[in-house]
Amino acid sequence: MSALFYTHTHTHTLLHHLYSFGSGHLTWFNKDVDKMYLASEPIKQIAQNRGNVPDTKISMIGLPIRYDFALQSDAMGNGGRTSPRGKSHQQKIRNQFNIDINKQMILVMGGGEGVGSLSTIVHELYARLYIRGMDATICIVCGRNTTLKSELETTDWETVATNILQPSGMQHAIHRAACRVPVDNIDDVDILGNVTVIPLGFVNQMAEYMVMADVLVTKAGPGSIAEAAAVGLPVMITSHLPGQEAGNVDIVLNGKFGGYCEHPKTIAKTIVTWLNDAERLEEMSRRAREVGHPHAAEEIAEDIGRLTCEWMERNELGKLERLERWNEKLEEERRLTKSDPSGEVGARNERKMDPSTGKSVADDDEISSVVSAVSTVRGWALSQLGFEAAERNELKDSDPSAEESVPNEKSSEAR
Repeated sequence: MSALFYTHTHTHTLLHHLYSFGSGHLTWFNKDVDKMYLASEPIKQIAQNRGNVPDTKISMIGLPIRYDFALQSDAMGNGGRTSPRGKSHQQKIRNQFNIDINKQMILVMGGGEGVGSLSTIVHELYARLYIRGMDATICIVCGRNTTLKSELETTDWETVATNILQPSGMQHAIHRAACRVPVDNIDDVDILGNVTVIPLGFVNQMAEYMVMADVLVTKAGPGSIAEAAAVGLPVMITSHLPGQEAGNVDIVLNGKFGGYCEHPKTIAKTIVTWLNDAERLEEMSRRAREVGHPHAAEEIAEDIGRLTCEWMERNELGKLERLERWNEKLEEERRLTKSDPSGEVGARNERKMDPSTGKSVADDDEISSVVSAVSTVRGWALSQLGFEAAERNELKDSDPSAEESVPNEKSSEAR
């Protein structure tokens, strides 16, 4: 959740963006905002039902993400990653990062700190791909979790696959007795897959890595989902924080561009199924692009700029109107004073005369407050410099009766 403020002379314009897809706390919504930027219909319903935010103040644009994703989305063209142009761009990026273009790629991440059961998920992914004879690359974004990165770099992956896939002696005997071939038994596979595991640290080129990937495995962070959707990348959600992230899962499921599962073994099996179904992957990619808004940040910035220009124009017009009203009042006061200098109008105007200038004081609240502030600052400055005390002492020595008149004179001058 984020808020943007633009301040001008007389009012404060509140522009609010709610960084979530499917849910939000009641205190996140305020009907008094000037503009609220939202990313989905579910969050719009919450804003209207809970926050009483009128439809006229809501702008459906999407979640703002890094401009890199807009560039990558544009590079793949209107057809996305499944079009000839998109596939060509994906191969180009893979060549730049030395990623095998002949292997399918899975991107696994859990946030900047590399949280979650990433290690277990990667172990299961490797084993299922390995036993299915699939050639693939698994890139793991460990973030700042250097321990996880070191662990993955030193792992004996064939041993991992054997430990996961080799059934115990009792299980093997039961399968044989039932005349069934053990499922996912490494001993019954003739051709094993060629799987490469690439642990990564903190990644700044996330847009490029999502373009290179065929499937993203991540938690239900709104930013990750928005980034994946922007480049048409299918998503497997593995976890979510209680509260606002739960609604983000629904965006993926209802949008039909991914799945949700918390069990590493089932996650791995589901992804293997996806990778073996090209048509399904293409359909999920297309649906992801329908949800994605790669240029959301740019559109929000442009809208804020437009609103700012409108308010600045209103502000300038307001200044001109106040100045015109002030001049009209002064002219009216001068005209009435000339026609009735000693009567009721003259007495009223005399109370509004500045003794030091002999001119009328404006009725405008803003001008009056400025004059008052200047007088206050001037009086403080004089007292600090000691002029007031010195003048009082000098008058007291020369004329004791003048001591009482000094404050009144200064008070009159301040007015």
